[in-house]
Amino acid sequence: MSRMSAAIGCSIGNSRRGCRQTSGQTDTAAGGEPSTGRSSGHRINIMEVQDVFVGTVAVGIGLFALLSAAFNWDWSYRLWKARWVEARFGRRGARIFYVILGLAMIALGVAIALGFGPNRG
Repeated sequence: MSRMSAAIGCSIGNSRRGCRQTSGQTDTAAGGEPSTGRSSGHRINIMEVQDVFVGTVAVGIGLFALLSAAFNWDWSYRLWKARWVEARFGRRGARIFYVILGLAMIALGVAIALGFGPNRG
């Protein structure tokens, strides 16, 4: 098997022997063991791209919810889920709900972007 096909096989999650390193460089985690770039019990202080992306999307959704509630944008309350919340709690209740939702999404996005997650600490 060529080096390129071995690297591709390792990157899609196959757990074969030889998948620990795809390049000739030695990357060690805190314990001195070779690192595969995934969390293996050792805390690696490198933010992963997908964490930053998901965190940024969550912060964006939270900002949208906050701005929607703050400026009382009528078009944002025409979405079918927003209409359900507004029918259930009224416009004022829907705005309060969106403020709480926005703050929660921003906090979640920041936590994800900083690397907090299940079993990560």
